[in-house]
Amino acid sequence: MKKFLAMALALLMVAVLLPVTAMAEVTALPARGTTLPDAVGGVIKLTEDVTLSDMVTFGEGKTVTLNLNGKTLTGPTNNKPAISVNNATLTITGNGTISGYAAVQVVGNTTRSGEATKSVLVVENGTLTGSEYGILFIGNGADVTVNGGTITGGDNAAIMSNGTVNDTSDQGHTKLVVNGGTITGNTRTQGYANCAIYLPNSGTAMINGGTIKGTTGAGIVVRGGSLTVNGGTIEGHGQGGDNIKMGDANPTYCGGIEVGFSTNYPGGIADVKIAGGTISSETSEAFLVIGEKPTDGASANATFTVTGGTFNGQYTEKVAGYFPQGSDLVIKDGKVQPRTITIIVPSEGGSTTTTPSTDTTKNPSTGANDFVGVAAAAAVMALLGSAVVLRKK
Repeated sequence: MKKFLAMALALLMVAVLLPVTAMAEVTALPARGTTLPDAVGGVIKLTEDVTLSDMVTFGEGKTVTLNLNGKTLTGPTNNKPAISVNNATLTITGNGTISGYAAVQVVGNTTRSGEATKSVLVVENGTLTGSEYGILFIGNGADVTVNGGTITGGDNAAIMSNGTVNDTSDQGHTKLVVNGGTITGNTRTQGYANCAIYLPNSGTAMINGGTIKGTTGAGIVVRGGSLTVNGGTIEGHGQGGDNIKMGDANPTYCGGIEVGFSTNYPGGIADVKIAGGTISSETSEAFLVIGEKPTDGASANATFTVTGGTFNGQYTEKVAGYFPQGSDLVIKDGKVQPRTITIIVPSEGGSTTTTPSTDTTKNPSTGANDFVGVAAAAAVMALLGSAVVLRKK
């Protein structure tokens, strides 16, 4: 009997220990939350915060939507971005956060030859932040559109390209469109000034809306390519100087929009066109051109045109020097607007009175006084005689 009880007790102990062993094996599995979940129907949806062990690359011509779903995606600790888009189209939505050394890089064809590599990033919302930059876009075919969200960067810029052009590499021929969102540069290192958007190479950038601000630097720095501003708010803050660097070159003076001929980057400056928006600088000029346009080289044919917008900063009257030749534009209280005249048309008595504008500034391109236009208008009205548009009471 005792022998039977001993055997029963031994079997019971084995039965009790089996689940414990199985549980130990389960807890030894790799931890979750170090990679992105699989896409379902072209959509990757985060269900928890994720800290990546390495950079995630989207490629192979795929089209993917990353729904952050209010979660946080943290990049690796090896000085790589959290996400790389190379021959793919990625849309970011879901009002979450991507953070780390950098949030996203978009890579086109960076060689000196060959067709563009279609690499597209669309930011609908969310927060993208990096200790160095928020978004980097380089190479032929790199295409970034920002419709909303908050994008910040550190010593470099919130959104930036790269100026490299040599015998084997060309990181230009990019495209950027900003329709909305808040884009902010935040400097971390003494002796440097940030900017919100950095354009050092051939390519196009169009600003239609949004708030673009350098907290201790320029709003937008142009050292290559083409910039068109149709709207939005662009701000430069802080104090620059001859020895203050933006990127790998100086100077920067924390203007609203800075154009840098002095750096003479090989991609070349093509043109800057400003048709709208509010552009300001806390300590410098709202639209600042640094250096002289070269007589030869990639920037020799650069042009600057201002047809609209509001400018707040030092020497705002200098903006008039970029009005199209022969235009009737003036800058008044910082706002670019058409020059106006007041005409009182014939009264019942048949007399005609004209009142010229109080602004007697001459057209900067012709030197002609605007009273000439008033006299011409009066002559036309006299010929019309009884053609009354508005009767004086």
